[in-house]
Amino acid sequence: MKPDSALLYNAAQAHRLAGDKERAVALYQNYLRMYPKAVKRSEVEARVQELKKAIERDRQLATSPPITTMPSTLPPGRPPSELASPPAASSPIAPPVAKPPLPAVVDAKSPAPVLVAKPEPANEEKRSLLQKPLFWGVVGGAVAAAVVVVLIVALGGPKDPSPSLGTVK
Repeated sequence: MKPDSALLYNAAQAHRLAGDKERAVALYQNYLRMYPKAVKRSEVEARVQELKKAIERDRQLATSPPITTMPSTLPPGRPPSELASPPAASSPIAPPVAKPPLPAVVDAKSPAPVLVAKPEPANEEKRSLLQKPLFWGVVGGAVAAAVVVVLIVALGGPKDPSPSLGTVK
């Protein structure tokens, strides 16, 4: 019922920590606009500047061409001159391994692939008894039958057990 600055600040923090920089900046800016005298104003302004720089850096990386065209296949700690000459017959060095295929070039304009989780197909054997509609139909029928039996017993039956035993004068 009452506006709370902590709610807006926490939402901005959550988006920042989740990696949604654009949404975090928008929420931080709303926080600054709605609560100009907030205690955390300097911290929020610093976060906004930091996030804007990160967004700009991400845009530059997405639109710039790749720096290298081939991944390095040099093992750590070995100079390239050792790899250029074939190993001697008595050398304990293993023969060179075939190079892995180059990764496919990713177009910066194409959207990232979206992973979709598919639910597991419903299997009647894996469902518990409480999740089966037939079970609840039987339970409902049994309850209805019990109610009918109780009503018949309570409302039916003779009112006077022996009305013909004698006459009252």
